[in-house]
Parts: sequence; structure tokens; C-alpha cells
Amino acid sequence: MKNILKLPVIFILLFSFLSSCTDTEKKVVKIYFDEYPEVIHEKFEVAKEDTSLKIGFYKRFNEEGVLREEANFKNGVLHGERKLYYPTGELFIVEVHEDGNFHGPYFSYFENGNPREEGEFVNNAIHGIWKNFHQNGKVNEIVTFRNGEEHGPFEKYHENGALAAVGQYENSKETGDWIYYHDNGNVREEVNYLEGWENGLVKVFDEEGNLWKEIIYERGRVQQYNEYPL
Repeated sequence: MKNILKLPVIFILLFSFLSSCTDTEKKVVKIYFDEYPEVIHEKFEVAKEDTSLKIGFYKRFNEEGVLREEANFKNGVLHGERKLYYPTGELFIVEVHEDGNFHGPYFSYFENGNPREEGEFVNNAIHGIWKNFHQNGKVNEIVTFRNGEEHGPFEKYHENGALAAVGQYENSKETGDWIYYHDNGNVREEVNYLEGWENGLVKVFDEEGNLWKEIIYERGRVQQYNEYPL
């Protein structure tokens, strides 16, 4: 029983020893502004045996002392969460890195605090659903990505929240039927795309929903054009 009770103590001592060893391998560096020698510009951890190698926390400040960036490094490259701030100190970007690559959730914000963009990176490429927003906080676009390319459903909205466009991407090119809307909800255009080109009949409507134009395309080239009096 006495031997069993000693194990946690030994473990704690060993952990403390390893932590102490890790801390002694690091050195904190402070860099000051030339014109403001009392104000810290950057503060970060480096390897004690190689002071050019960042291996821990990193912080950057502006001349007023406001935090502009905080991040973590591993073996000289970004690793973990990184935050960027506006000059006012408001949060601008939150991103995640893995061994120097973008990998994980990504968020950015307008200076008023409303969301600007949100999505995810996988191995340095945007992947999955990516949203960007109008400054008033309403959704602007919802795009689906695959390995950095637009691939899948697409939606766009007006600042008033009304649907502005809906369609589909394939390998970053518009494909199939797309519908565009006026901000009052009426259809503005009906377009068919083939590998990013307008292809087939395109209809254009005015804000009241009246048919205004009909255009026939063949891979982006106008073949026939009709305009109707309103």
C-alpha cells in the first residue's frame, strides 16, 4: 500500500522536472519601437540554443501599446490559434494553424463586432461551407468549397436579407440553372451555365417581374437577342 501511495508523488515530481526542463529551453525576447524605446513592439519565446527559432507564444503591439496579434509557434512556424486585432483593439481574425499551414476553423469580424467571414481550412485550402456577411450582420454569401475550389451549392443575399442569387458551382465554374433576384424578391434573371459560360436561353426581368429581354447564348456567345417594350 505504501508503494502505491508513492507513485502519484513520483509522477508529480517527474512532471515538474520535465516542465522545468522545457521552460529552461525557452527564452523570452522583447523588441521595442525605435521611436518609442519604452513601448514593446513584439514579445515572443525562442529556443535558448537558437534565438532565431520561435517556439512558444508570440505577441505584437502597436505604438499605443494595443495588442495587434497573438499566436503560437512550434519549431519556427505558426502552430495553434492565431488572433489579429484592429488598431482599436477589436478582434479582427481568429484562425488555426498546424505546422505552418492553415488548418481548422476561421473567423473574421468587422470592426463593429459583426461577423465578416466564417469557414474552415484543411491543409491550407478552404473546404466545406464558407459564409461571408454584410456589415449589418446579415448573410451575404454561402459558398461550398472542395479543396480550395467552389464546388457545390451557392447562395447570395441582399443587405435586406432577401435572396439575391442561387445556383451551383463545379470546379469553381458556374453550372446548371441559376436564378438572380431583385431585392424586392422578384426574379431578375434566369440563366443556364455550362462550364462557367452562359449557355442556352437567358431571361431578364424588370423589378416588377415583367419579361424584359430574352437572349440565347452558346458558350458565352450571343446567338439571338430579343428585347420587349415595358
